This record gives sequence, C-alpha cells and structure tokens, in this order.
Amino acid sequence: MPGPVPAVRRVRAALRRPLALLGGARLRPLQVVVVVAIAGAGLAASAAVATHARADHRDAHTEWAGRAAATIRDELDAAGSNLTAARGLFAAGGPAVDAAAFGRFAAVELVDSQVLSLNWAERVPAASRPRYERLHGTIRAPDASGRITAAPARGEHFPLTFTAPASPAARGSLGVDLAGRPALRATLARARDGARPVVTPALSLDRGRPTAVALLAAVYGPDPSPSTVAARRSGLGGYVGGVFPLTGLAAPAAALLPEGGGLRITDRGTTLADIGPGRPRDAVGVARVAGTTWTVKVALPGAPAATSTAVLTPALGAAAVALLFAVLFGQANGRRRERGAAAARLRHEADTDGLTGLANRRRLERDLAAAARERSPLTLVMLDLNGFKGYNDRFGHPAGDALLVRLSARLAAAAPGAAYRLGGDEFCVLVPGGGRLGDTLDRVHEALRERGDGFQVTAAHGVARLPVDATTPDAAMLVADHRMYAHKGIGRQSAGSQSADVLVRALAERHPDLEEHTDGVADLADRVARRLGLGETARGEVRRAARLHDVGKVAIPDSILDKPAPLDAAELAFVRRHTVIGERILRVAPSLAPIAALVRSSHERWDGAGYPDGLAGEDIPRASRIVFACDAYEAMTSPRRPYRDAIPPGAALAEIAACAGTQFDPQVAAVLVEVVRGDLAGAAARRTGVVSPA
Repeated sequence: MPGPVPAVRRVRAALRRPLALLGGARLRPLQVVVVVAIAGAGLAASAAVATHARADHRDAHTEWAGRAAATIRDELDAAGSNLTAARGLFAAGGPAVDAAAFGRFAAVELVDSQVLSLNWAERVPAASRPRYERLHGTIRAPDASGRITAAPARGEHFPLTFTAPASPAARGSLGVDLAGRPALRATLARARDGARPVVTPALSLDRGRPTAVALLAAVYGPDPSPSTVAARRSGLGGYVGGVFPLTGLAAPAAALLPEGGGLRITDRGTTLADIGPGRPRDAVGVARVAGTTWTVKVALPGAPAATSTAVLTPALGAAAVALLFAVLFGQANGRRRERGAAAARLRHEADTDGLTGLANRRRLERDLAAAARERSPLTLVMLDLNGFKGYNDRFGHPAGDALLVRLSARLAAAAPGAAYRLGGDEFCVLVPGGGRLGDTLDRVHEALRERGDGFQVTAAHGVARLPVDATTPDAAMLVADHRMYAHKGIGRQSAGSQSADVLVRALAERHPDLEEHTDGVADLADRVARRLGLGETARGEVRRAARLHDVGKVAIPDSILDKPAPLDAAELAFVRRHTVIGERILRVAPSLAPIAALVRSSHERWDGAGYPDGLAGEDIPRASRIVFACDAYEAMTSPRRPYRDAIPPGAALAEIAACAGTQFDPQVAAVLVEVVRGDLAGAAARRTGVVSPA
C-alpha cells in the first residue's frame, strides 16, 4: 500500500497541468496537503449543508403536518361540542320528540356551525319493533348484496327516525337501521360506552365522493349523564348524528400554512380533502388525526437547498463552500424562525380579543376542554357589566371601547388565573382549584367597577366549579351563565340607587365638601362590613346608609354648618335633628325606605348617650354602628371641618380604640382600626418601594 508521500506526489502531478494552464506555480508537498485538506473540508461542509437542508425540509413538513392534524382534531372536537348541544332535546323528549321541534332546533344549529345535517336514530328493542313500524314504517337494512330491504330480527335496532334538512336523499334514508351496517356497530358501541362524540369513517364517503364526515353521540335517559358503562348501556335512548363538510373542518389547518402551501387528508388510501395550491405527493411529514384513520400531508413552498461541488481552484472552492454553508444555514434558520413567528402570531390572534388584548371565547373553550380532560379542579367565574349600555349610549362607542380597555386591564391584573373577554360586555375568569374564592370576587368586582358624574358601571357574576357543579365545559358555562343572570337582577342599578344618587348630588350642590366626606365614609364602611363577614345584601345597605347618613343636613342653615367656632347648645340641638329629617326624606321614596331607620340611628352611641332615641348596645342596628364609627374617623381626619383642624390618622385610631365600649361598638371599632392600619401600611410600602409578602 503506497505511503503518504507517494500519494502527495500523485496529487501534485494531477494538479500540475491545470495549475500550469491557469498560470499557477508548482505546489510543494506541504502546500498540496494543505490544499487537499481545505478542499476536503469544503466538500464536507457542502455535504453537511445539503444534509441539513434536507433535514430542515423534512422537519418543516413534519412540524406543519402535526400542527395541521392537531388543528383538525380541535375542529372535530368543536364539531362534537356543537353536536352534543342537541343531546338535551332528545334526552328530554325521548321517543316522544316531534319532527317540528327537531326541525326548529336544527335550523338554529345550522346557523352557528358547519353542520350539513342533523339526524336522530332511536333505540328500538325487538319487543317494541311492531309498535315503531306501525307509527313510522318498516325498519330497513342493507342485505348481503347491498339492497335495502326489511331488517332481519335483532335484539335492538337503531332506525334513522328524523333528519334535517329533510332533502329527498335524506328522506330516503329514514327507517334504515344503523346497526344493520357491520362497519358501524363498533362505532356505535364506542359512542355509547365512551359517552362522547365519535368520528364515523364508514359514513365519510357519499356515493364514492369523499366530501363530509359524520359524528355520532349517544343520548341517555332518564339520567342524561350516566357515570358507568353499565348505566350507559341500560339507559341508551338512541344516537344523535351530525354530518360536517371536510373542507370546512380542514380549512383552519390549511389557513395556518405558508402562502403557496397545501394540505391533503386521506383515509386508507382514499383522498378526503385537497386544499391549497400546493400538492403533497411524497410521504414526508405524515401525521395522523387521533381517533380516526385519517392521514395528513402538507406541501410547503420552496424545495430543499442544494450546494454545488464545482470548485474553480482549491482555495476559492473551499471559501465558496464555507460561505454557502453560512448563508444557507442562516437562511434555513431564518425561514424556521419566520415560520415559527408567523404560526405563533396566528395562534395569538386567533385566541385574543382584538380590542382588549384578553383571551377570547375560543381560547376559553379550549382551556376548559383541557381542564376537563385532565380532570383538574377549576372555578369558572362569568361576568357581565351592569350600566355599560347606558354609558355607551350617553358618551358614544369610542368612549365605551376605551372603558372596556381600562376595565380589561384591571381585570387581568386582579384575576388570580386567566381572564377572557367573551364579547360585548361579557367577561370570564378561570381560577385554578375548586375551593372557596375568598377575596377573589371582591377584587374582580372592584376591577370592573367605574363610577363618574351621572353613571355607574358594575358587574354581575356567576360561579361554576368543575367537577362539583358540572363535569363538562358546556355544562359549567351553562350553570355559571344562569347564576350570573340571577345575580344580575340583584346587582343591576336599582331605582333606590338612582334615588340615592339624586339626593347625594342635591346635598353636594349645596355643600360640596359633604360629597367627598360621604363617599369616604361609604368606602370605609363597605370594607369594614366585608371584614365583619356581612353578605352582599347587608353590605349594600351599609353602603347606601353611609352615603345618605348626612342627607338631612339639607335642612340645616349654612350659617350653622359653616360656623368656624364651636356650636352653642341651641345650634347643637338644631344640628342633631338632621338624622330625623334624613329619615323623613328617605321614607318618601319606597326604594329607600329600608335604610331610613339606619340613617335615623347613625349617631346612636354604644353606651346609650347618642341621639335621637338614646338606643344602646345591640338595640342599635349593626349597619348604623358601622356608619357611626367610620363617620367619626373621617370627621377627625378631614381637613374640611370649619371648626377644628384635622388630626393624624394614628391619633384618630387611638381615639377610636379608646372610645370602644362607650361611644363605639367594640367589635366594629377593632375591625375599623385593623382596616385603616392595613391601608396605612400599604401606602407606606408603596412610597418606599417595599412590597409586603402576599
């Protein structure tokens, strides 16, 4: 075997003539070795680039095919969700469901989904077959040659009883026993035992033209959601089916492909759908849609990069290959980044509300479905704004949109989980875990509350816990929606609230300082009532009593209210009449009558030395005791009092604590001190940049 030196000599001899023609000098042995090494490195780099490009091309196909298959699976799940909405009709009506009701239901479903037709196959045990055939005609089934004849006797039959829209072809299928088709029996059993919609490949061909796919879902009764397989088999009432267009199901997946790409779905060698200008021909990037026999292939624009091995001279060839190596790798990585960014952007836009930036209904449905599959405990809070329509009508749609953006930002910051905008003025929050919400609802309501001159926007809520209140996403949203609208009737701005606004405005027009004072008392009283554990209705009474506790001062002369010196005995007695006057004013409005007594007692003392009735202890309404303590704190710390300078909050709290048990309810005083000290600590932390642990 020749050694390295003779080999170098042969290479030098082979290069001598080309180099001479190019005007090059003879190469020394070491130079030849270096040149050959560079050329070999260049050729190796070129081969690596070509291999990388082919792998990148194959990976891109595989990635897109898998993404397309997942998207098609999501669309099938969405179609199944639309289909399961029909189950309630048949579970409620059973064999007595009438065609007219079904037709009206189908018409509604056809508007909101891609359903081509909806069908109902009723379970008919062998003993009930004569009665069924007297009412609906002969139960038929295909024989061995494929002809449709009277169905042979079986333990049970599933004849197609209703179909909508009732086209001539569809009417021709009425009475045909689904169980008479051997290919469908296993599918029927899976739909029955699994209690979820099942894709039906046997129905995906329409006379040899693959244009649609059918889904079947079992309907049970009298329990519409049996938990065991045995209960599902015994309670089976029939099957509701939907036929969906394949092109419609595949369109969202095709839309994700780059421009010029294409998508093909096949079912055991038969092409079901072919979308886009690209035509996938090879088996690169094959993916399957889970739960079906469908295979997904994609075609992407462009071809695998290739490198040329042509070399003008050893050094130039190696340099060109190295440069091509860098350029092609950069281009390949750039294309990969662009595809990933475009796909992420499309996914984000598809899952995001365009106005507020919150997640949308599509994302909510997917998150709920994922939680249901993983059996993760979850709390769903549905929210609907009160007063937004009036705000929109008064200030215009641009102002309404700006309000929605502000409220959405607050909701996203306040929610412990994901926040969603479902459309219009409806929102939703998903809270991980299924326990008590604690202060979560208070924070969410505070985030969605805005009040101004002549308007007030609040929120009503409805809560559903998975899996306690419901076991499926659709059922959870239905429960939360019902509870939300029940709460909306309570939370809507009432005539009493509007009347209270009018009275407070009238008082503020005469004494502007009193509006800020009463608002401060109402806010502090609400927080104290919440800390004391009062319910929403009781807290509402506390808030309204606090806002209106000084309304009787409209009858007090300005010379007394604005007197810069202490009042004499006659003036003090005149001022003390304002609680009785306030009660009389409020009793005129029926919607405000329940808080009239609270305003009358808002200056009674715990020891009985208050006015106007000298009540003591528990005889004083609890709401009045809360308002009295909060009013005293606000009065001591307010700089707006004409006859006395404000004192620091710490000194005011010390006074409240010192008077607990004589002037104030001891429990109310203790909670008031706790709430205000928490406010002061939080304000100090914000000033110094220190954040207290949650």
